[in-house]
Amino acid sequence: MTKDGVVENDEILMLYKWLAQQGTQGSKPLQELKLLIENICADGVVTSSERQELIKFLRSIAEYVSPHEKGTHFERHIISFFSKEHYELIEWRSDKEAYGKRYPLSNQWPDLEMQEIASGKRFAIECKFRSGISEEFKWARSSKQFENYREYQRMKGFPVYVAIGIGGAAYKPKSIFMVPLDHLPSHEITMTELANYRFPDNASKLGFR
Repeated sequence: MTKDGVVENDEILMLYKWLAQQGTQGSKPLQELKLLIENICADGVVTSSERQELIKFLRSIAEYVSPHEKGTHFERHIISFFSKEHYELIEWRSDKEAYGKRYPLSNQWPDLEMQEIASGKRFAIECKFRSGISEEFKWARSSKQFENYREYQRMKGFPVYVAIGIGGAAYKPKSIFMVPLDHLPSHEITMTELANYRFPDNASKLGFR
């Protein structure tokens, strides 16, 4: 439908039946799509403007990238800065959720754990991507999450860094900043404070190859 820009009645019916069979629980875009089709078909007539509205919505879904996917794209981008020749990727933790909002304990730890091959030194990186922000923003969800990272650093005995991507796409952010966790007083930060941590400009200053 999105390819040819034409929405036939049988295609709308087929799409609605598929949504009903698959279920839309947990997927906001699919829930909204199902509701849109119900509203369009409520009077038994599908107008040309309603067909265009449906096409527009379907195209927006096709372009939709979930927060989890954005996180994965950004993590992969950060990993690309650390060559296999000099660094080993020890851990790559992806946020996981089981039925009933159950999360593994590892979700509270930094996304990446790496080791410099030559020295054997380990470090962790928590990756945060923001499509757009104001001057002051929360890089972590809460002060509790911030404390979890600090506890991880104390427990492991090696440094934790926070990689913050801002603007552009998660796989190619407009700006990236790499901040040592010890330099962060809280789960909030300003763009002015980030200015001194632009990455990879500060890579050598942080001891990265």
